[in-house]
Amino acid sequence: MTIDLVSDVFDAYVFLLGPGLERERPQDDDSGGSCNARLTARLPQTGDYYVVVTSSDKFRTGAFALSVTAGAKPQSLAPCNR
Repeated sequence: MTIDLVSDVFDAYVFLLGPGLERERPQDDDSGGSCNARLTARLPQTGDYYVVVTSSDKFRTGAFALSVTAGAKPQSLAPCNR
């Protein structure tokens, strides 16, 4: 599974909470290129998983786009200037 979090407003940060609300590894801040986040993970067990969207700066908020797809996507990187 691949989760992409894109924002033009804040430095995007994403992680998963797994069954039992435990934080799953990995988590991501900048693998989506620029200040966007991309997380690729295999879900080790059945159950409910929660995608947590936040900012690397706890005081920054704003619009974002979130997509979740099956499988891994190719990685593209660009520097973060926010």
